[in-house]
Amino acid sequence: MKINKKIVVPVLSTAAGLALLGGISGSVAWYQYNSRVTASIIGTSVANSGLLQISTNGTTWKRDVISADTGSTNDNKLVPVTFGTMGVNNVLPGDAYGYPEAGHPTLPEWTKATKGIEYVQYDIYLRAVQSSGASNGELVAKKVYISDMVLDDATENKAVAEALRVHLNVDGGKKILISKTGIVEDTTTDPTNPYYGLPMFGNLDLDGDGYDDKVGGYEWTTGRDTLVTYGTNGTYQTTTGMADIVAPRNAEGNIVKGDTETDEHFAAKEICTTPDGTDSSVTSQKITVTVWLEGWHKFMNSATPSQESAIWESVKTAAASVRVGMTFDVGKDAFKA
Repeated sequence: MKINKKIVVPVLSTAAGLALLGGISGSVAWYQYNSRVTASIIGTSVANSGLLQISTNGTTWKRDVISADTGSTNDNKLVPVTFGTMGVNNVLPGDAYGYPEAGHPTLPEWTKATKGIEYVQYDIYLRAVQSSGASNGELVAKKVYISDMVLDDATENKAVAEALRVHLNVDGGKKILISKTGIVEDTTTDPTNPYYGLPMFGNLDLDGDGYDDKVGGYEWTTGRDTLVTYGTNGTYQTTTGMADIVAPRNAEGNIVKGDTETDEHFAAKEICTTPDGTDSSVTSQKITVTVWLEGWHKFMNSATPSQESAIWESVKTAAASVRVGMTFDVGKDAFKA
């Protein structure tokens, strides 16, 4: 895990949807209508209208959540950190750690990361509002999906997007850990060499001497020539990939499942359901978004050309920009009467 190298995140979330009231011949108006929090506006008939809206505080509703809304005090720069072992649907551990030091193997011995400085964490709120001619608008329950997601490198000849992790903590609901391509456990293909996911432990050359670190210390130190295993031995990380979480729109603008998906698989793509207003204390769905660069992700390293390494080369990863975006969507027909 390479230290001191920061990665810029220029856009962390895409959201949208405010339409304008306009007149046609002074009598027929377009109602506000938006079924996904992106920069699109969809008009509907005079019979009904609806909006999927997004907020960062649950009070002020707007159509875009961007980098300036994350609360980062570090211009949304990222430092490689780790939250340790995690599964696809696990709760995010309370603390992340970075800056591992040679000879200090356990996470508590590393530097505790701070949100807004080494990683990004912020809240979004979603609600669906529908009205007819007799109502100014009421909260309605709508299933919300992600119809588009971006985890991309934005700097030529720099590739770090595979190390990006996005964790969605739906308040009272799902927990989802997402990466670009997905990391799954596989114990069946080769039972003699099972793959449990991305190891959250391993030997590292943090002191830069060309060899994996040993305990070291005074020459009379017990076990000073023993290799150091950093992290927690036997722990792993698994994630869902973008392709597995995205439920795209079809040509008609409705959320659809792919040809190879089962109903169960498609249902798993549902992120949340907006509140219907029956409980006056619940007026929106809160989702905590956490974005970080997983330091245990392995890249090819010129020092070990035949294998990937969790030691990142600064010439390949430093000052690299990445783009992270999500489109939350209920589908065009969600607000039809």
